[in-house]
Amino acid sequence: MRILFAAPYVPSPSRFRAYQLVDHLSRLGHRITVVALGVDGTDADQSSRALLEEICEAVHIVPVSRGGALLQTARLINSPVPLWVASSYSPLFLNTLRHVLACGTFDVAHLESLRMAHAAGTLKHAVPVVFDAVDCRTDIQARHAKNTSNALDRAVARRELEKMERYEPRVAAECDRVLAATDHSANCLNELAQLQGASLKLDVIANGVDLSYFQPQPEIPVQFGKMVFSGQMDNEANRDAASYFCEEIMPGIRNAYPPATITFVGSNPAPELTALASDPHSGVHATGRVADARPFFAHAALAVCPLRSPGASRNRVLQLMAMGKALVASPTACHALRSDAVSESVLTADTPLAFATQIIHLLKHPEEADRLGRNARRYVEDHHDWRKIALKLTDIYDEVIEERKRGGRVQVGLD
Repeated sequence: MRILFAAPYVPSPSRFRAYQLVDHLSRLGHRITVVALGVDGTDADQSSRALLEEICEAVHIVPVSRGGALLQTARLINSPVPLWVASSYSPLFLNTLRHVLACGTFDVAHLESLRMAHAAGTLKHAVPVVFDAVDCRTDIQARHAKNTSNALDRAVARRELEKMERYEPRVAAECDRVLAATDHSANCLNELAQLQGASLKLDVIANGVDLSYFQPQPEIPVQFGKMVFSGQMDNEANRDAASYFCEEIMPGIRNAYPPATITFVGSNPAPELTALASDPHSGVHATGRVADARPFFAHAALAVCPLRSPGASRNRVLQLMAMGKALVASPTACHALRSDAVSESVLTADTPLAFATQIIHLLKHPEEADRLGRNARRYVEDHHDWRKIALKLTDIYDEVIEERKRGGRVQVGLD
């Protein structure tokens, strides 16, 4: 089939969900045209374009300057559009979509991210529209508003939350199908829509992992007592997780198991984490940006992910599991996993004492860590293989195309 794939950024290996979906849909024989917003003049976008042109029928990048994005945000500051979305409102982008539609016939359109959902109004009369929300942004914004301590920031966050509560279900209801990456996000979107009087047709399309790249490396010796956490360390959720682990969990582990160490693998660690890592007696290490994280994963006896709010490290969890690592994680970090993965492949903890207890047990019983790691690898092979995910997405496309032919999807508008 021919797929029109619209995104608020240029899909690339670092924008892994969008890129992997495009790549694996292409491998299945589908013809894909990508229309994406790009930061004007950046080398990274041009490199990503070159990768896309190898796998796509056509690639259109609509340049947006940083100043232009800020100006567009300012124009919409008093509108119902949340600020997080406003910078992606581009008349030139919508005109490009119209031009692409006029020049070719497509079977389905795929809108990636809430920042792109407003384009449904341009597309829906010409082609069935599938909107990949990935997360429920209202849920994320609610957590941010709750956890912000600064009074001014909190007031802005609450105002944005009010906008998001109305905006997200309204634009989602314009689409034939809505996708989420986790059951948790799908449930949040469904509840939000019901509160606003909308009805969404939802499916879960999980994130995947490159199973050939991330795989067990038995030739690399495990350093017993070594733990690893992976994530971009200037991400707010990851910074909070690192601080929480070092301040509230690590002392209990070191008291019971002195050889224990933790390595934080990821770019831009916070100054306080860097300072702690400079103390040779802390047991804390921070790598900063690395070209290849796999050797750090392979050396570790187990992985930890103590996220207290949603963040990108939920996807790093899948990479660690693919490498056969036992994992101790918070319930929030496990939102990307099916419920049957928990306990069989992952141990969960929601308090510092629970974290320390689970970790100490695995450090003292490496055979148990090995068992969990083997289970983890089998789990991602079964449920997070990008090829299987692309096949499921193709089935959803087929369904919405058939529903549109039958006239079975009633568009819902919210006032």
